Amino acid sequence: MKLQRSSFARWWALAVLLGALAFVPAVAQPAESLPLLPLSSDPFTNPTSQHGTEVEPDALSFGSTTVTAFQVGRFYDGGSSDIGWATSQDSGATWSHGFLPGLTVHSGGATYNRVSDPSVAYDAKHAAWLIIALPLLQGGLGNAITVNRSTDGGTVWDAPVFITETAGLDKTWLACDNSAASPFYGNCYAHWSVFGNLVVSVSHDGGLSWDQPRGPVNVSGLSGQPVVRPNGTVVVPYLGGGIASFRSTDGGQSWEAPVQIAPSSYRGTFDIGLRSYNMPTVAIDAAGRVFAAWPACDVEAGCETNDLLMSWTDDGTIWSAPARVVASPQLTISAVLPGLAIEPGTAGASAHMGIMFYYYFNVPCARDSGKLFAGFTSSADGGATWAPAITLAGPFNLEWLALTNQGRMVGDYMDVGFAGGRAFPIFSLPRPPSVAQFDQVIATVAGGLAPGVALPEHAISAERVPCRYLPLISQPDPFAQPTPLR
Repeated sequence: MKLQRSSFARWWALAVLLGALAFVPAVAQPAESLPLLPLSSDPFTNPTSQHGTEVEPDALSFGSTTVTAFQVGRFYDGGSSDIGWATSQDSGATWSHGFLPGLTVHSGGATYNRVSDPSVAYDAKHAAWLIIALPLLQGGLGNAITVNRSTDGGTVWDAPVFITETAGLDKTWLACDNSAASPFYGNCYAHWSVFGNLVVSVSHDGGLSWDQPRGPVNVSGLSGQPVVRPNGTVVVPYLGGGIASFRSTDGGQSWEAPVQIAPSSYRGTFDIGLRSYNMPTVAIDAAGRVFAAWPACDVEAGCETNDLLMSWTDDGTIWSAPARVVASPQLTISAVLPGLAIEPGTAGASAHMGIMFYYYFNVPCARDSGKLFAGFTSSADGGATWAPAITLAGPFNLEWLALTNQGRMVGDYMDVGFAGGRAFPIFSLPRPPSVAQFDQVIATVAGGLAPGVALPEHAISAERVPCRYLPLISQPDPFAQPTPLR
């Protein structure tokens, strides 16, 4: 039988397609979605920022209470209309939410136009919840460091206490010493950078007053996250010359020279239009072992994808060799923006750990290549083994995310809360926007997740279909770039 040219062309195209499918089998997508619980939404109307956007949550759990804080109404060139909060006092069963007073002109009683970089801490000695933040006059670096306090369990917040007001501030973090056996019990440690130099200020009275900032001499970096060991030693991992850390053994009166945890190469996400950096996320178990995790492409040939790496220390000076957290052993995904937490009261081989992260498929012919997903993995044995990673939500079109001068944004960090033996990943959830504004909210998993338990019906999976190739981009440490991270 003789085929006409048009018939032959159609036959050949069909044969090629069938042959390709024969060599690249499809993998089914998850059969059902996890029940997600939005915790807050943007109520502001000022015309200067992008509304319907909530990004960059930090969270902390103590007892049955979890508090998270986040940016609301993101500006293109830095900061937000206010800092929102959401609190559960019953192990995640119910949540209340609101917005911090006195930080910006949009929330009343302030002269600052925007605010950024919230972090949450609890001071057990003074029974005070604290949220640190970074007010700004305009885009660029911050102009003040503030702390709002709550003494009713995180639902009513006082006007801010100003730690400092000066120029050149960035990336605030906060932690308190909650060990009654520590000689510095009740100290709280506020960390930030001043034109790239790392400093820490100490409060001895539940955040009402703060000492003169101190830090290691001439140490530059970004996003140090303090944690406090049971003996009172403060350990601060940060991004700078790779992943590094410094510590204090005298309650923050002096700080030792930094040590390197690991060099770090990072595959940037500018190719898909996402803002992300390889800043570490830090947690501590009940025995005082400190864990730092970060995204890196060190173990991948050609720096093609980012894995999640983790290192730990028992003293703040000697760190373990980085180990790969196997988020998805059968698929090539690029993991970014991790948030690590450990269930309070658990330690060692029984420590319950959770990592929230975003990911995208960066392999040829993966479905939804270039789109973003929210993922989660957990361990019930101190990180010795990890449950197969699951998809919390996605895929997201990048156009659903707040736009910044450094790419679309879900935040520079995420987090996980633990309460009632359950993990609560807390993250920025983008949804299809309306004509008028975005629909990007802070959300968690309703009822939480059991740590270390496999959920095969939600496992990360991909269907291989024709798609575009993504170029390789190696991204430097952000603090070395001229553009501030606000």
